[in-house]
Amino acid sequence: NRPRIEGLWEGAVTPVPDSRRSDTGPVRCFVVIRQSFWSLHVYLCTAESSSTSRSATLCPNDAAGASELMYVYDNEPQAGLLDRSPRHLGAARLHCPGRVPDHLEGAYFTQRLTRGDLLLRLVDRSSNPLTFTECVQKVDSAA
Repeated sequence: NRPRIEGLWEGAVTPVPDSRRSDTGPVRCFVVIRQSFWSLHVYLCTAESSSTSRSATLCPNDAAGASELMYVYDNEPQAGLLDRSPRHLGAARLHCPGRVPDHLEGAYFTQRLTRGDLLLRLVDRSSNPLTFTECVQKVDSAA
């Protein structure tokens, strides 16, 4: 009954504009989802930081087979960016249309009181964590 969402996803994080922040996006991102019968892990990376899920679950959403991926994450910016972007916790909810979706979309919020939207498209079913640079090279070379 659960959707198959494991794999490498490419997309954008678009923060809601906020007078306290200058980065309004969209920010290119990659997400690697590892999924088994017993576990679900989400890894997101951008050019400036990476996030790892601490807890993740799939919840049925409707009778048509849609689900919601909900997870709590720990975000760690690159060391040189900690003065403007401290390490933080956050949560995300992504809509998974159907049993084998090719796109995911939803929203996130952080303990820094920032929030925004996530839009992802499936690249392939690989689920090995990659760096942002490796993801860019993999996706751009396939285009």
